Amino acid sequence: MGITLTFGVNALWQKHEEKKKIKEILILVRNELETNKEWLKSQEKYLKKDIDAFKKVLKADNQWTTIPEEKYT
Repeated sequence: MGITLTFGVNALWQKHEEKKKIKEILILVRNELETNKEWLKSQEKYLKKDIDAFKKVLKADNQWTTIPEEKYT
């Protein structure tokens, strides 16, 4: 009886530790995803400028002098 109880408690403890480690890993992954999301949001304005410039190039149809010069600061 004592051996069975020991193995049972040991198995429960191992499951508890495994769940604890999985939870810690998921928290780390969530934090990384949040960091990446914030970085992508910060890059959005630069991407919009690039898209606008690309649209102007397409609209100019190889007439480069018609594309207005913009100052980027």
